[in-house]
Amino acid sequence: MLNVHRRKIEIAGVAAVIAAISLVVSAQQPRWLSAWSAAHNVGLVVEGLNGGSVRLVVRPTLSGQSLRVKLANIRGNTPAVFSSAFVGVAGEGAVVQGTNRRLTFHGGAQGLTLAPDESAWSDAVAFEVKVFQRLAVSLDITSASDVSMDTLALVTTYRAAGHHAAETSANGFAPIPPNAPDSRADEYPMYWLAALDVESPSAAGTIVAVGDSWIDGRCSTTENGRVRPDLYQRWIDVLAERLAAERSKEPRAVVNAGIAGNRIIPGGGNGPPLLQRLDRDVLERAGA
Repeated sequence: MLNVHRRKIEIAGVAAVIAAISLVVSAQQPRWLSAWSAAHNVGLVVEGLNGGSVRLVVRPTLSGQSLRVKLANIRGNTPAVFSSAFVGVAGEGAVVQGTNRRLTFHGGAQGLTLAPDESAWSDAVAFEVKVFQRLAVSLDITSASDVSMDTLALVTTYRAAGHHAAETSANGFAPIPPNAPDSRADEYPMYWLAALDVESPSAAGTIVAVGDSWIDGRCSTTENGRVRPDLYQRWIDVLAERLAAERSKEPRAVVNAGIAGNRIIPGGGNGPPLLQRLDRDVLERAGA
């Protein structure tokens, strides 16, 4: 009987060692993880988009060696057509010279058409992503009459007349007005961009924060009654910074799936209710 127990212990010990080795090996293999996200809550008509460009600024909460971005028209009522897209390290409305890289879609296409309720990932591009280093995603718009957006991005983004996505200069770009169309508060909208993933060999995973305004950060950057962008003072921003400092060997991203005024089940509220968007905005996030 003693030998049987000893044999079971030996088998269990070997299994534990194999499991540990497997974890080490898998941790060394690069995998995709969500490093930034936004939940779209409305689709609003915006004038003057045709033939123009937008420059959208994001702040990844995880480093990586490659990236991909997700564009979404899930709240739009008409097609959105883009002729080109680029990503680079962000400056003040500009892109740091030498960093702007072309994004392609569906295996190499430079352009992308998104029908209403449709989204698409870019092809992966080699890019050294540094945690909390802001990136600029620039889109040349062929035609669009309304925009699927996150109205509470709390970050300055930019618009320009004419196609300028390939350019690094800020010339021609002006901040998108903080008041989204039909919005009553300073919200600083994010047009079309829904996610940015990075490929990492060491990250432990992604924490997806979901809820209403306490997640989405309303009032987190309000000073003297005025909303200020680009401060990154949501509590999930603070959590991401703490995790980055304390878990440098096994970093974890923190991404936002909150919508201010959102509800769990149908019956009013801002944006689609959580039960309808749970898969898309939370469970499908890479590494969640």
